[in-house]
This record gives sequence, structure tokens and C-alpha cells, in this order.
Amino acid sequence: MDSLRLLIAAALLVLAAVLAAADDAQLLDDFKAALPSHADLDGWTPRDGACRFPGAACRGGRLTSLSLAALPLNADFRAVASTLLQLSALERLSLRAANVTGALAAAAGAGARCGGKLEELDLSGNAALRGSVADVAALAASCAGLRTLNLSGNSVGASKPTAAGQGFAALDALDLSSNKIAGEADLRWMAAAGVGSVRWLDLAWNRISGGLPDFANCSGLQYLDLSGNLIAGDVASSALSSCRALKSLNLSSNHLAGAFPPNIATLTSLTALNLSNNNFSGEVPADAFAGLQRLQSLSLSFNHLTGAIPDTLAALPDLEVLDLSSNSFAGAIPSTLCEDPDSRLRVLYLQNNYLAGAIPEAVANCTDLVSLDLSLNLISGSIPDSLGRLARLQDLIMWQNLLEGPIPASLSAIRGLEHLILDYNGLTGTIPPELAKCTQLNWISLASNRLSGPIPSWLGKLSNLAILKLSNNSFTGQIPAELGDCKSLVWLDLNSNQLNGSIPPQLADQSGKMTVGLIIGRPVCVPPQRRAEQPVSRQGELAGVLEHPVRGPWPHAQQDALQLHKDVHGEHRVHLQQEWLHDIPGSVIQPARLGDTQGALATCTTS
Repeated sequence: MDSLRLLIAAALLVLAAVLAAADDAQLLDDFKAALPSHADLDGWTPRDGACRFPGAACRGGRLTSLSLAALPLNADFRAVASTLLQLSALERLSLRAANVTGALAAAAGAGARCGGKLEELDLSGNAALRGSVADVAALAASCAGLRTLNLSGNSVGASKPTAAGQGFAALDALDLSSNKIAGEADLRWMAAAGVGSVRWLDLAWNRISGGLPDFANCSGLQYLDLSGNLIAGDVASSALSSCRALKSLNLSSNHLAGAFPPNIATLTSLTALNLSNNNFSGEVPADAFAGLQRLQSLSLSFNHLTGAIPDTLAALPDLEVLDLSSNSFAGAIPSTLCEDPDSRLRVLYLQNNYLAGAIPEAVANCTDLVSLDLSLNLISGSIPDSLGRLARLQDLIMWQNLLEGPIPASLSAIRGLEHLILDYNGLTGTIPPELAKCTQLNWISLASNRLSGPIPSWLGKLSNLAILKLSNNSFTGQIPAELGDCKSLVWLDLNSNQLNGSIPPQLADQSGKMTVGLIIGRPVCVPPQRRAEQPVSRQGELAGVLEHPVRGPWPHAQQDALQLHKDVHGEHRVHLQQEWLHDIPGSVIQPARLGDTQGALATCTTS
């Protein structure tokens, strides 16, 4: 009798699975029929079964995952809600960049509810999909099992929540970045009650304004991204004090101001902190990072922070990325920064500050360094030979300092070096022949130093070399014909040296491929500027306003003509006043070029 009951139960289960699979196929056919054009789905019919639908994946004969990402479906969200969201065994659905249109509120209007298994829903990249934050909360509530909801890159706008409600139900991750959320009401609602159980919240690149509210219900929040908004004012000590589980906090590219946020020191779970592109000012407290022993990435760039770099940064055992660029930090580079031979530091950006003194020998202990940028400071002395121990280094950037002495031959041990940028210093001697071993070099920029001797012919063997800038030095002899072998070369600047002879025909063969400045003119003059007025982005966000060289004398009486302005999201761009540009011929202004980290310094060569 028991065996018979087991057989009947098994048969019923099989029958239920068959009927459910048939229901899945019918819902998929209904979705296909609702599309204005279904050319990408024409090869499928309900007889094929749900598991053969394009982008489908099944388990145990049931449809559990469906990806129609990047297909030009032109589907109204009402059709999605009444068909695909009803698939009873579906766990993951991706309609990323699938031209889904219409309103999120259509789901509630149709009385539709998700199948009970749906955990991940990706509707990102559908610019015509619109709704409000309240509609997002309603959608989350209609999908009881939903844990991850991605609505980035759509047209979700602001709403005016009138009550705390249930927030975002049981969502674990919510991405609303790059939408049209404006004002401050929605963020205040989320901070008061809307975050709930959400661990991962991304609201980057909207138009959220007002101050940073106090997050009262954020004990489970681990990832918070509010970058690229219009949030302004001081950060109150109570704003994030309840978010003790935060691992990643990004408040960059806003209008936050005042002192360094005092509550940061209490967020001891942080692994990533980004406060760049704001208006924070004053000194960073010496103990600001003492408790952040898990911190791996710290960016404070493009603020107005002053004083010495805190020594406590050297005590962070897991720190890999440190970006303090474009502030007003002064004093010496802390000798303790790489004192620990087990340092994990990979990226060190200290450019565009007021740092002085010598480069600490201890920097060579950071053997994991990939990128080192100390440019636009007041660093003096010689380049330490010990930097040759940085075997993983790809970027060595120290232009516009007060460095003297030779370029160390020991740098030849850095075989993966790609960018060697040392312009605007007082370096002397020749280009070390040992550097020929650095075969990955892509950008060599040694302009405006006191280098001498011949231009090495081995430069022509660097197959990846794209930029070679040796102008305003004392190089002698002829231009090596071997430079014509650099098939990747797009920018060659040898002007203002003591070169002689003719231009090699091998270079003429490449003349259509590269920008060339050869031997015209006398030494380059750089207008004296306050460093605080010429912040430079390591990421190459500088662009010159001049498309072509403009002839006219450099206006020495108008040294403030070269300016940098900061737009709403903190990008810095060069602007040259136009009043004097139509003046007398006699000089050539070399404009900043997109991607040139030296673009903040327009130069003039007097002919």
C-alpha cells in the first residue's frame, strides 16, 4: 500500500512539473506576441519548450534563468510584468539594455506579482524605462523573494514619499545609479526608514541635493555610493554613525565641505573610502585612520586639505591604493609610509600638493607599487637609486618638481615600466643606456630638464613607444634615424635642443601618423603660476581649449590668463583667456592635450 502511495505521489509530481513547464512556455509565447518585432525570437515556438527559449537556462526541467540582455526587444514593461515576472521557477532575469520602455508603475497597475523564486532582476540600461523611487519600492514589495534589483541607467526620477512604509522590502542590493533622482526627499526617506535590510545601495550620478542626512536604519548597510550628486554642506558626526557595518563608502564628486568628517574614524569595517572631488578643508586629524585597519583603498583627491600627511596611514596593513593628490598637503613625504617591507601599497598618488624634501629611500620597500605619482610638488634632491627595486612599477611620474642629478641607471631593473615622466625638473647627465632594457616603455617625457648628450638610437627599438618628449634640454648631435622604426609613435617633441643635421627620411615616412615638434625655437618658457591654481588630474581629465597652435607673445603682464575651473562634478579643465591671442606673431603657445597629465602648463616657445 505504501509503495502504491509513493508511485502516485511521484506521478503527481511529474504531472505538476509537466504542467508547470507548459505554463512557462505559454508565458514566454505571450511575451513574444506582445513584442512589436520579435525577429530575435522567431526561431522558437511553444512546442520547443521553455528550456529552448533564447537565453534560457533550466534545472530539473524548469526555467530558472533567462537573459535577453542587449536584444532590441522594444518591450513595454507592462508586458514584462504580466509574463516574464510570472515565471514560477525563475530565479534570475536580465533585460539589461534591451530597450524596455514604459512605466514601472505598470506592474502594480496590472496587479502583477513576481513568481516566488525570483531573486535577481536586472533592468539596467533602459533609458526609456521610467518611474519614481516609490514605484521601485512597490516593485520590490511585489516580488517577495527579490534580493538584487538593478535599475541603473534608466529614467527613475524623484518622488515625494509621505510615510516610512516598508522601504525596499527584503532587497539585499539596489542599484539606482545614473538616473534622474533629484532633490533631497528620497534620500531622506531612505535614510530614515527606506534602506531597511539593504546591504548594497548605489545612488551615484543622480541630482540628489541638500545635506547628507542621518542614516537611522542602516545597521546592515555595507556598500553606499552617493558619488556624482549635488549633496552639500558639512558632514555631521551623526550622519553615518549607525552604519557600523559599512565596508565601502563613496561620497566623491559632490559639494561637501568643512572639516574632515569626524565620524569616519568609527567606521572600523571600511575597506574602501572615497571622498575625492569635494571641498573638505583643514588638517586631517592624526588619528583619523587609526581604527581603520581593514582599509584597502583611500582617495581624498581634489579637496583643500592642508597640513602634514598623517603618519597613521603607514600603519594600515591592507592599504593598496592611496590617493591624496590635488590638495594642499605640505611637509615631507612620511618616511614611515613604506617602512613595512610587507606593505601592500600598489598605487601612490601624491601629486599636486606642496610636499617638499627628498624622496624617502623607504619608498623602495613598497615592492608591490604599480603606479607612483609625485608630480607638481616641491620635492628636491636626487631620484633614489633604490627605486630600481620596484620591479612591478609601471608608472613613474615625478614631473614639475625640484629634482636634480642624473636619471638612475638602476631604473633599468623595472622591466615592466611603461610611463617615465620626469619633465620640468633640473635633471642632468645623459639618458642612461641601461633603460633600453625597459622594453615596455610607452611614454617617455623628459622635457625641460638639463639633460645632454646624444638622443639614444635604441629608442627606436621600443615597439610600444607612443610619446617621446625631450624638448627644452641640451641634447646634441643628429636625430637618430632609428626613431622612424617606432611604428607606435604618435607624438614626438624634440624642439629647443642643440640638434643639427637634417630630419631623417624615416621620420618623414611617419609624418602623417604623429604630432611632431622638432628643432624650431628657443627654450620653452613656463609662466609662473601658483600651484594651487593648477590642479592636475592623474586620470587625464585635462583638455585644452585651443585646437591649434596660436601665434602671439606670451602676456607676461597677464600671468593669470591661464586658469583652471572646476565644473559641477569636479572635473578640471584648462581655460585660456582670449583677449591676447590675436596679438603679434612671435611665439607659439602649445595647448594642453587631452590625456596629457602635463596639460595644466601651457608653454611658449619664442622663435
